[in-house]
Amino acid sequence: WPVVLVDEFQDTDDQQYGILDRLYRDAEGQPRGRLVMIGDPKQAIYAFRGGDVHAYLRARDHAGHRLSLDTN
Repeated sequence: WPVVLVDEFQDTDDQQYGILDRLYRDAEGQPRGRLVMIGDPKQAIYAFRGGDVHAYLRARDHAGHRLSLDTN
């Protein structure tokens, strides 16, 4: 798919992000398509299911381009 949108991404873990990153980067590490991750670390609630807010923060920092919603 040329674009994937993942909502509630703050409840991801390193393995899930690794899979998505692998799918949307080529062998040289360049973006292939567009991976859009939507999440709010203040809403991370699934640590008991393996969600890792620190994995989200690492993915966010690795993603490059970032947009923020200042007002809901």
